[in-house]
Amino acid sequence: DFRHDYVLSSTLSGLESADLVLLIGCDPRKEAPLLNTRLRKGVLHQGLQVALVGTRTNLTYPYVHLGVTPKTLAQIASGAHPICNALANAAKPALIVSNSALQREPDGAKIHAAARSIARNYMQRTPSSSSTDGNVYGIAPADGGGDGNAYGWSGFNVLHTGGNTVGLSEIGFDDAFGALRGVSAGALDEKEAWRRAKLVFLLG
Repeated sequence: DFRHDYVLSSTLSGLESADLVLLIGCDPRKEAPLLNTRLRKGVLHQGLQVALVGTRTNLTYPYVHLGVTPKTLAQIASGAHPICNALANAAKPALIVSNSALQREPDGAKIHAAARSIARNYMQRTPSSSSTDGNVYGIAPADGGGDGNAYGWSGFNVLHTGGNTVGLSEIGFDDAFGALRGVSAGALDEKEAWRRAKLVFLLG
């Protein structure tokens, strides 16, 4: 997996310069208050527009509620949703998908696939769409490695609700969702994660 596949690629400071943010299955006010503060600043002072696919909630700033099901995501990915024009015309569009949304059964995989498709269709800000570095989204790696600076903007973001999930992904401790789900006690036995582990950190 590429690092931009499971981190907050745009970074907190970078999201302040976004002009349209699509939230997918997340409540940043509860899950990431600092991120929500940055989004609020953008909405109130910099003209940022926010749209949400998921449960209605009080984010402390205005946003457009698009729906609550993966069907809405499929419409956006296919270009059939009214917000598609805004995404296509935005200078720095970004999406933020919650790690918890990717853990949903049985549609977590569909949410993941739709988010990838939306990023590929609308978050691409590249000189060329024929990148050979494995970057299927057309977005810059979060660490700026290689020729990542040529992309200019990273619009695909994963918001993790657990403090360990990014670290697990960094050391290759992942599951069927390609490092986008946290390893739970049940998943360890089911996926035989211990059998594949080469290094184990014991904390606490």
